[in-house]
Amino acid sequence: MKKLLAALVILPALLLAACAPTRPMVIPMPGSNIAQLQPELLVREAAAFLGVAPDELFLPQWSRPRFTLTREFDWSASPSIPLVFALQQAQYQSRLRAHGGNFIVDSPYVMPVIEQPLLPLLAFLHALRYLPQDDILALYPAAEGFFLSLTTAGEIYTPHTELFYNRYGIIEELHGDYYYITFVLTPMHAVEPGAYQGAGISFILFFAFR
Repeated sequence: MKKLLAALVILPALLLAACAPTRPMVIPMPGSNIAQLQPELLVREAAAFLGVAPDELFLPQWSRPRFTLTREFDWSASPSIPLVFALQQAQYQSRLRAHGGNFIVDSPYVMPVIEQPLLPLLAFLHALRYLPQDDILALYPAAEGFFLSLTTAGEIYTPHTELFYNRYGIIEELHGDYYYITFVLTPMHAVEPGAYQGAGISFILFFAFR
């Protein structure tokens, strides 16, 4: 009986290993600015590589991805975006990460099922792409960089300014059928090349999507 249970536990991993690609996939990246992200392309190519539908790729909210950005909203450090998907009655994890002039989709691996909120990967990438750069700089023109992290509204404690936005720009707070992706954006001052220090104030950014 113990041997049977062990076989059932490792079966999903063996099935994935038999059919999953063994080398990461490379997707060309058109530029280093977050506004140059191509969410549909990235999700479509990653989904095809992983063998699932585009709407089956999610970002686990518990992973709390964090990004360091320049004043021009370029990637200051290579971003790494975790993603999860279900396949063959198991849950798997991969990563979408920038390397050089490309995005890399890592080969997936089986992971324990974690019952935590999942965000559609496409909506998350749109939230990054459509960050309201001009409005943010108008609020904090002295910023020399920014630190952006995914959070939840219930974890916001410090004084802050709130901005609601979608792919078309700043919006009024919406209710009803809209969901929000919540970021904390902290202005930074450069203390040496490639190193930044927080300015002691944060913006809370809510990206609205259906």
